Amino acid sequence: MLPSIYLPEKYESRFSLLTAFCSQFGDACRARGLRVNPPRNPNEPAIFAFFNLAGSDTLARWIGPRAASTAVVQWIVDHPFMLDQRAVGELARLPNYRLLTVADDDVHLLQLRWPGMTHARLWHGVPRGALCDAGSLVRSHEDRAVRDIDVLVCGSLASDDEVAKRRAEVPPSLHKACDEIVRLRLAHPHMPFGQAFDIAVAGPVRTGDHWGLMATIARYATHVVNRERRLALLRGLAGLRVAVVGTPTWRGHCGGTLAYAGEVEFTDIHTWMARARVCVCINPTQFTHAFSERLLLALGAGSGVVSDDRLHVREEFVRPGGEACAVFPATLDEGPPLLRERVEHLLGSIDARVGLAARGRAAIESSHLWEHRVDSLLAAAGYRVEAAAAA
Repeated sequence: MLPSIYLPEKYESRFSLLTAFCSQFGDACRARGLRVNPPRNPNEPAIFAFFNLAGSDTLARWIGPRAASTAVVQWIVDHPFMLDQRAVGELARLPNYRLLTVADDDVHLLQLRWPGMTHARLWHGVPRGALCDAGSLVRSHEDRAVRDIDVLVCGSLASDDEVAKRRAEVPPSLHKACDEIVRLRLAHPHMPFGQAFDIAVAGPVRTGDHWGLMATIARYATHVVNRERRLALLRGLAGLRVAVVGTPTWRGHCGGTLAYAGEVEFTDIHTWMARARVCVCINPTQFTHAFSERLLLALGAGSGVVSDDRLHVREEFVRPGGEACAVFPATLDEGPPLLRERVEHLLGSIDARVGLAARGRAAIESSHLWEHRVDSLLAAAGYRVEAAAAA
């Protein structure tokens, strides 16, 4: 028997991303045959799944009394250091608790912090409705009225005040180490935070909350590396017609051919990508190997996609003879000129752009929709997928 699945219906998150995730994943679960948020029956098996963070008191009220088998699945779309220690500590004591992450960075530390935790990686997905029409893909790239944006850049950028606030949270004695972590991660984009911390913070650190200290430093360093890298890449596109959507901090760094287009709700971002001839996807700084949901959306929208070169990007989308996106190194010296080279090539060759876009859309439809994640979540929650598929 397939369990019912309960998902939150409203979140407080930037660009309404987590609310959209729950709604879109819920639709995929329904298509799979699961009942989503039905009237509560404590005697029927159920999965309670939520994205990112929730307090234990809130969860207890949400789940209520239960008699039948119950799985609690926390799916974080951020680095493990963004977890709430107290809440996870309480949840980790439950035999039916599962933690899912969208990336592998520093997940080995989870078992050290919470021994016995059951953890698995499960990537984001995108809704089928975000796919462009395959039949009109070529025509869309031929018609400037349809693809009226030459280059689209989207994402977040911390403000000076946000960076200063995060730095102030770090003990002053560790500011020099923070600067070294930033330097290391800018020079070596594939170096996870934990490795940079080990190198930069030499000797023992006396603290009653080592995890919390690392998390505080990680938040600051991520903000700085993210800003430095993204601004360098944007400056490298000067002279091309670029639209930038995201947090207002971008505005102060745009001008000339670089136009800030404002904030866009997550549920609408794929419509912007469907207007772009080329979409530049800079993946999350807190991850070194995994990719953003923005990359999946841009590929599904039929844009010619250019992404920073990462392990899982290459494995999934840069297969020999079937490249679905172009990649560039994320270092500050090589990245900006090679990004520009990739973008100019796609803008100048409709055949190259359409071929890339068609393969990108096909890759998303075949493997990276939310519906492809449902059975993996069932398996992580302890259900036999073969039995679920036959039900």
